[in-house]
Amino acid sequence: MREYWAVRVYLQTTHKKPLRSNWPLPAEVFGENPMGHSRFFRLHQLWIPPKAVEQLNLASEKLVLVPEVINIDEKLKPYEGKSPYKRYVPNKDPPKGHWITESVIKGKYTGLPYLLNCKPVQQNSGPKMVELYQSSLERIAPSQKKGIVVVTDAYYMDDASRLWLRGEGFKYLAAINSSRFQEVWEPLQLKVKKPGQWVVAWNQQTEEAAYVYWDPERGRQYLLTNAFKYQKKGGEMKRPPFEDVYALFFNGCDRCNHFLANKGWPYRRKGWRYSFDDFHFSSIVWNTYVLYHECYAIAKNIDWDVFCKKLAIELWQQCVASRK
Repeated sequence: MREYWAVRVYLQTTHKKPLRSNWPLPAEVFGENPMGHSRFFRLHQLWIPPKAVEQLNLASEKLVLVPEVINIDEKLKPYEGKSPYKRYVPNKDPPKGHWITESVIKGKYTGLPYLLNCKPVQQNSGPKMVELYQSSLERIAPSQKKGIVVVTDAYYMDDASRLWLRGEGFKYLAAINSSRFQEVWEPLQLKVKKPGQWVVAWNQQTEEAAYVYWDPERGRQYLLTNAFKYQKKGGEMKRPPFEDVYALFFNGCDRCNHFLANKGWPYRRKGWRYSFDDFHFSSIVWNTYVLYHECYAIAKNIDWDVFCKKLAIELWQQCVASRK
């Protein structure tokens, strides 16, 4: 387990106007684009002093630990209105919305999904897959990379991503689109002739295992990983290797999106920009909930209303104490 950075939680109070009056933020200051990295950092500069950011970083590092597994997946936030960034993804329900790539870990004490990083994908085409990996993992310290396994689905891994992950020292367990790495799959597919069969090949040079399994219900499954070691000795394997491990680890983003579904920005605005801002607000709200449980090592999820009351009382007590 390694200490690491956390998404910060910022609290702002005002006695002048309600929050509704202070939103939307002025375009001449923040620009017309939805929430992204540049706008996020502008908020830092204008809403909170740098010293407070440093203190919050130190406090969050004591609560959040990066475990062995990081999930990278996406959230297609449903949106039916006009938007220059709306995407159509036929396998999603609903299929139209705004694409946001997420990297998620599990809390040490609770196992709750914690949004470590996110990237609103605002292009109609692109970005490249390797850019998604880079943006999701760019803040990982070099000393931590060799102890992390990145788990992704078949959408993400390609040649450039594979080379970058290996070059940076990351381990990975990735489902693969069979149209990629044909030189790997063609000889293996010949050995898998009927449902229930599977085959594994080991690349001594790259220390990768390639795996093909004909699932009776889902068809052929392809996995590529360098997160395991090859052993010549051992008993006969009764189940397809990697399948159970992948199913266990690749659920972080789905669970996180499940918890985000009923949370949102309370002051609705018209237009596509609200869709992105709503996601960021929901993420901060949820991460606050996870951090509270991690801080006090609470294993059982607190009722949401009870959590809000506990947090409000604690913040008020700290505010009163700071004024004495």
